[in-house]
Amino acid sequence: MPYEHIEIGEEADKSHWPAGVSAITIGQMDMIGVDREGSLYWDGKPIEVKKRLSLTVGERVFAVLVGGVTSVSAVVQALGAGCQAHFLWMSWLCPGQ
Repeated sequence: MPYEHIEIGEEADKSHWPAGVSAITIGQMDMIGVDREGSLYWDGKPIEVKKRLSLTVGERVFAVLVGGVTSVSAVVQALGAGCQAHFLWMSWLCPGQ
């Protein structure tokens, strides 16, 4: 959800906030803290920030197919390079044949 722009003195629209969530008061501002790495703390307890990547079934199938095709392509290219090296080596060993 994008952040809404609020001018100084305006009230935030809290109609979409979940039940039980309230705004921080001026008296509670000293309960929030930050360490040197930028981690947030509330009343000395770390605030967990999680970003999860969730894929749909179609996206997962596509990712597996792309990974499989890429792997097969790498094996075929490695075999081709090995064959090319073998035939080049053989042409150096037996130039008349």
